[in-house]
Amino acid sequence: MKIVIDPGAGFCPGVEYTIHLAEELLQKHIDLYSLGSLIHNPSEISRLQQLGMKSLEHSSLQDLKSPATILIRAHGEPPATFDRLREQNLAVIDGTCQIVRKSQNKVKSYSQRDYQVIFVGKKNHPEAIAIAGYCQKPMIIVEQPEDLEKIDPLQKTVVLAQTTISPKLFNSILKAMEEKGLDFVTENTICKYIKKRDQDINQLAGESEVVIVVGGKKSANTAVLYQQCRAVNSQTYWIEEPANLQKEWFDKVKQVGITGGTSTPRWMLEKVKRGIENLDGQWGDM
Repeated sequence: MKIVIDPGAGFCPGVEYTIHLAEELLQKHIDLYSLGSLIHNPSEISRLQQLGMKSLEHSSLQDLKSPATILIRAHGEPPATFDRLREQNLAVIDGTCQIVRKSQNKVKSYSQRDYQVIFVGKKNHPEAIAIAGYCQKPMIIVEQPEDLEKIDPLQKTVVLAQTTISPKLFNSILKAMEEKGLDFVTENTICKYIKKRDQDINQLAGESEVVIVVGGKKSANTAVLYQQCRAVNSQTYWIEEPANLQKEWFDKVKQVGITGGTSTPRWMLEKVKRGIENLDGQWGDM
């Protein structure tokens, strides 16, 4: 059996930056807390926790005392969170992805110029929540064409995207807005890393008999990746770790493709490959 790992898979630059920050701080034996899950990958979070990092939800912030250090995750946080951390005299290390930060600045700038801001993404995603905090008035989050009914056609309008959403979804929303005769400015804020992977992912899924998508079940990017692969290859399976592999998926299969979300470390993809090889060995013994 041939097993191919997507050469473009692994941490995106934003996640890699945040993980590197965490590792550096932990090496200095700093009392480090991530505000919310640092990334949407349980295996990588477990590794960092073993190094000493602790996770803290917003609801527990009032219990934290200085000299604890808070690491802001790649998804970012709204300004109100930074204000609260300063009020509690807590040290803050900002791990916000630079691409997300650009989106935050764009939203702030457009809303200050009295634009109606439309954000194509997931309503409860941490990135959307953080970016909404930079908008001077309520930001309209669009997940599907039906959400366009909330738009005021008489206002100046700008449309932006969650950095990790599917380019196909973003374009479909823009098309639906055009069909409604809405006038708007477009800021395509999808991460370039996501956009350039599209073609390679389709090729991997098309050339493989089975595709394994590796990533946390809460990862929006992994969900998009899974749907994209499944649209090309119905024998696509989404797992978080090798323990989720099922032997019957690989019976008489000659080629398997492995890919992962932007929060899935390369070491986990290699681990999944070894897991499949072990299953392949079991088939050979039968």
